[in-house]
Amino acid sequence: MLKILSVKDLIDEALKKSRKLKEIYIKINWIEIVGNLEKKSFPNYLKDGVLHVIVESSTVMHYMILNEDKYLKKCNEIINENYVKEIRYKIGNLELTVKKTFGGNNE
Repeated sequence: MLKILSVKDLIDEALKKSRKLKEIYIKINWIEIVGNLEKKSFPNYLKDGVLHVIVESSTVMHYMILNEDKYLKKCNEIINENYVKEIRYKIGNLELTVKKTFGGNNE
């Protein structure tokens, strides 16, 4: 007999299997995770349970390190799995990182 699944169940199942989909969910929900720091930071990529985040300054990095437990909890709530174990921060050019990730014209 054919089992009928809800869209939510299908998405949850796909999230469990796909690291890239987890990464996309975190990027889409970044403002929910970090609040007003979403314009000063960007989740660059997720690999082996480590979220790599680009930040605009050492001040932002320090603040985010102090609040890392909160961010880890929110990331894992969003992907509905205890996958993200660590966040690594790097100071960089946010505008360039976002353009590389989402595309954009080279003006």
